[in-house]
Amino acid sequence: MTEHSPLAASDKLLAYVPPTDLDDAYENSAYIPGAASWLQGLPDRAASFRAGQPDAILDQPYGKSERQRYDLFTPEGGLDAAKGLLAIVHGGYWMALSKDDFSHLATGPLARGWAVAMIGYTLAPQARIADITAEIAAAANAVAKLGSGPLRLAGHSAGGHLRHQFTRVEAPALEVGGELLVEIVRHGRFHPGIRKERIRPGARLGVFVDDP
Repeated sequence: MTEHSPLAASDKLLAYVPPTDLDDAYENSAYIPGAASWLQGLPDRAASFRAGQPDAILDQPYGKSERQRYDLFTPEGGLDAAKGLLAIVHGGYWMALSKDDFSHLATGPLARGWAVAMIGYTLAPQARIADITAEIAAAANAVAKLGSGPLRLAGHSAGGHLRHQFTRVEAPALEVGGELLVEIVRHGRFHPGIRKERIRPGARLGVFVDDP
């Protein structure tokens, strides 16, 4: 190969080129076969899972608003027997879906002896990304008091972004990332009224995270 790859190891900084069509770049469902039917099936799959969890503790508050709730699922033997707690932040492009659509994601961790807390949060545009990040921090602080094992945090899609936001330690990089993501929402076709903002350094929200 004669051409130098831009992804090859180098001590030079790579310039970030924003995508020209932000909706196309970040709305993944158009490129996933069967995405619409998958999304439509989420509520039924989640409800079916909850129906098989008689010991589940649902809609536990970690704040005052309606969506500031979490569901707790425990493995055989209950919370005291769990190897640890996995907190999962649901996805939905920051502005759709809820924890009630993703309960079944607890299936695998439960089978391996982990308790699972499914985290809900206020959606945009009712809340800014910075505010949602603070909600996730509050939820993590609340569920960290459950059980005696380690706490692990995970998220699906937008939930993965929110999980990452408040565990970052480089505040300047966090602000740049937060600004970019809110800009995506601002210019997208979904909620053009959301204005651009910088994310507060989420790593300073007082959360203890036991990352591997």
